[in-house]
Amino acid sequence: MKILVHGGTGALGQAAISIALAHGCEVFATVSDMKKKRFLQKLFPELKDDHIGNSRDLTFGDMVLAATKGEGCDIIISCVKGPMKNVTLNCCAASGITLDTQQVHSKEDFEYGMFQMTKSRSYASIDFSAIFTSENFLEMDKLQLMVSEGIARGYVRPLSRVTYSVHEVARAMRLLASSRHRGRAILRIHGETITATPRIEVSPDSCHLVIAATADDALATRLVDLLIARRAVNIVLLRQKHQDNKSNEFIKIKMKLWLKLGVEVKVLQDQLTDVDKVEEMLKDCTILGPVEGIYCITNDSLDKSSEANLTMKLKYLDEVSRKLCLSLRHFVVINKKANVGSDICYKRIQEGKPSTMLQLYKFNKFNEPGEDVESIRNNADTLGMRGAMTAIENAMCSSQKVVLAYARALPEESLLEEIKRVTGNIYILPSIYYESLLTKLIITMFILFLYRHRYNFKLQG
Repeated sequence: MKILVHGGTGALGQAAISIALAHGCEVFATVSDMKKKRFLQKLFPELKDDHIGNSRDLTFGDMVLAATKGEGCDIIISCVKGPMKNVTLNCCAASGITLDTQQVHSKEDFEYGMFQMTKSRSYASIDFSAIFTSENFLEMDKLQLMVSEGIARGYVRPLSRVTYSVHEVARAMRLLASSRHRGRAILRIHGETITATPRIEVSPDSCHLVIAATADDALATRLVDLLIARRAVNIVLLRQKHQDNKSNEFIKIKMKLWLKLGVEVKVLQDQLTDVDKVEEMLKDCTILGPVEGIYCITNDSLDKSSEANLTMKLKYLDEVSRKLCLSLRHFVVINKKANVGSDICYKRIQEGKPSTMLQLYKFNKFNEPGEDVESIRNNADTLGMRGAMTAIENAMCSSQKVVLAYARALPEESLLEEIKRVTGNIYILPSIYYESLLTKLIITMFILFLYRHRYNFKLQG
């Protein structure tokens, strides 16, 4: 039996050639270049040199008909289009069959011709994936038996492949589109992947108003740092009137640092006591640029009078910004312990206006966890400054408009898991048997390594 396989270096081509050769068939194949031809000859030494043709032109037809003395092939596995499809049909022997794996997907119009029927030739467009459905369980059972037999006899074997990580999807698709792959292109998605960190988009021509309705400027200044890092240039920072000397010196240092970055932040006293002053402030901001963001940071603890004043200030900002800030994208209220401005934010959300309400649970700027696991575990209940800034940016990028940010405690890890984290070179089986002598010896060795790594502790016998 003679078989013609188009795309011999592809996954289907390699599998078909391997099975055909194992059953003593005479195999013809086509490839797109000389590198693939040499690869195919190295993979299947039984293939004759004059049985491998070019899949980029029509010369393969002359090759097949000359080698078969005009008879053609009994089975043809085709994936070609255009004029090459008609040449492929002419290579089919009397009472032969052409299996077209491309027609179902491409739906190409072509002329089959009545001449093809004079030799009892058959043509079928097939989709191999159609067999893997619940209705074809009998066919799948037969396929399983055939695959098992092929594995036992050695002609069903792993295909040549190239593996890409998830962030290399574009590279893998380019490889497939250019037909330069051999076998399968596989994406590895079960390992570590690169996660995209959400970032706010800021226009350099816009203006941002940061209101520190708190006695501490630390969180407000870090928010200004974040906006500058995202290309903001025009920023107005409102502070409370009564500040101690340390806070004033801190602000002066920050202003010098911002100026070195090319950003002149306007630092003003917060005097938003009525609608007119709020309107005047927003008009001054619009001189710098269209107001894109309004951010209000509340105090840790507020009495009823302070909370009422702050709520009224947010109400004024909401009313005036609707008229003057037509380019507003962020209206953010950041609470540490209080729950100020919730009604205003809910109303804006219902009306489709930009609004984000963020609650920082157990925020402590001085208790910042380190990078190591032990530091994070020791500060499990504390949301530090770095975590707060990450929470603010994530909340602004999120589709959820009401967000609670808190530090999540790490789960307790066993001794073996701690050894794995430190060494990074072991795999823990789910049902490991700890009682064997070899297992105890290995665990003991890793414990000694762990103590030496963490505590610089050595045992001498």
